[in-house]
Amino acid sequence: MEINIDYIPHKYQQLIHNDPAPYKVISAGRQFGKSMLARWTILLSAIREAGKYWIVSPTIKQGKDNHWNDPENNILRDTEGWRLDQNITELAIEVPARNGKSRIELKGIENLEKVRGSKLRGVVMDEAAFLTEYSWTNVIQPMMTTTGGWAMFISTPNGFNWFKDLYQQGTIYTVVQKYPSEPPIWKAKLLKPPKQGRLKGWSSYHFTSYDNPFAKPEIIESARLEAISKNSEDNFFQEYVADFRKVSGLIYKNFNRNIHVIDPIEIEDHWDVYRGVDFGFDNPTACVWVAVSPEGKWYIIDEYYEKKESSDYHIGMILSKSQNYPHAEATYADPSAPQNIIDWGKKGLYMTGARKDMGTNKGEWVGHGTDLIQEKLKINPIDKKPTLFVFKGCTQTIREFESYRWKEEKNTELNKPGVPLKANDHLMDALRYVIVSYHPPSHEVFPDDTGMFEGGYY
Repeated sequence: MEINIDYIPHKYQQLIHNDPAPYKVISAGRQFGKSMLARWTILLSAIREAGKYWIVSPTIKQGKDNHWNDPENNILRDTEGWRLDQNITELAIEVPARNGKSRIELKGIENLEKVRGSKLRGVVMDEAAFLTEYSWTNVIQPMMTTTGGWAMFISTPNGFNWFKDLYQQGTIYTVVQKYPSEPPIWKAKLLKPPKQGRLKGWSSYHFTSYDNPFAKPEIIESARLEAISKNSEDNFFQEYVADFRKVSGLIYKNFNRNIHVIDPIEIEDHWDVYRGVDFGFDNPTACVWVAVSPEGKWYIIDEYYEKKESSDYHIGMILSKSQNYPHAEATYADPSAPQNIIDWGKKGLYMTGARKDMGTNKGEWVGHGTDLIQEKLKINPIDKKPTLFVFKGCTQTIREFESYRWKEEKNTELNKPGVPLKANDHLMDALRYVIVSYHPPSHEVFPDDTGMFEGGYY
């Protein structure tokens, strides 16, 4: 069977195709040509070398909509005789390769756990900013250990999450510049030489919607003006300029990596250390270690973040990590899980349910905790520093600070407490349990009274 290669990539798509790096991260605006690039990257690789290839999307439905139902130049769907099977969880086609046959499958992350053990030759993580880091590090990456496979991560940004971290670790080949035109436009500029990254074999690219030669600037400008009128320019820059911006509705808007994230410092033995624990299974079990200095400064010094493990495993890991620090004054956990608190205590990790003094309404209690954290993030006018700091190695905590946001609700009542979105909240909950429960321990020093009894008792 012959394959009609009638694909003519635009210059930036061609730039990516020509890059031999096994790992490529592309932050690109809407209508840059991401889906076309993804499909042809997979197809051309599948023709060159036999193997299994995946395009992974946030859901299988989204994958089908983007890569099977897309009516424009859809090489995966339009080549007759390729389709093997199509059902609710998977769509796959077979491709003749130079040295045999290749299989291309569309996947959604909701079903990845069922296919552990497969060997992958290549994968496109489509809309990677909306996928999970776990899907890459724990499921897909291990499938390439014997194949020497490649991976492409392509997406518009979604705040400061793992996709941004991926982008920053590679060698950066393009930067985006604003051009002095009216109306303004933003386009990519090729860096010569590129900015070297910390990991070899990783390349990073940044493109905007304006970089697609077929894009209509007047439509993009209309979107920009609409965003300005709605005071949502950050959304425009994220969606069209592919700029990493804080997502709307953030709870901790004043969290700033340049201010709150610091290199580790020595924790003195006389400092107070606390732990906060949030239980999970499908969602991560999270633990945060907080050290409080005599001056009242708070330091998040370590974290634990694992899913789908037994309670014995979690307890062992938390106790093992705790040996690195002074004895914990107390450990506070989710008060809605009393049985877990009892069971973990029987196995050697003693904890107390977080205090709920601030009302019985959950919204009020959560809001009280987030307010306390907000206060500690504020800059103190006296020393020009915040009260709360995060050690640089606590990457999951930093990620959650930058993505923890309020749930969008319509027709909210006046003065009704906000409700956080149940996502990116596990370490934030663990920290909140410590904050709402904290009372400075008594370190009262009694006067030396030995001289009072030199003559004996009488």
